[in-house]
Amino acid sequence: MPKLGLETDTIDQDIYHNSVRRFREAQIALPTFAQLADPSMIPTPITTRLADVDPKEPHPLNLYRVHWSNDRKGRGFRTYPSISNCPSPTCVRRGSSCSSASRS
Repeated sequence: MPKLGLETDTIDQDIYHNSVRRFREAQIALPTFAQLADPSMIPTPITTRLADVDPKEPHPLNLYRVHWSNDRKGRGFRTYPSISNCPSPTCVRRGSSCSSASRS
């Protein structure tokens, strides 16, 4: 029976080592899951370099933009309030106020 979650075993060690070597040669760094979950954890040198990268360009640094925290222009990051800040499950946060969404 297949297990749920991320695979932790490396199937082909040669392919893995070749991929690591190629990424090092091309100076490609991958974001961690923690950095994708919380963009404030992305190191400053990377966020500084991201300012010069078009979000639609096939650039390795754009891998740090693969999350839901992009601003409207796709160049910066925005923060979201904790869901516990809303008084009800149907609350819609707009700006600094919170209004309930009605379903008609």
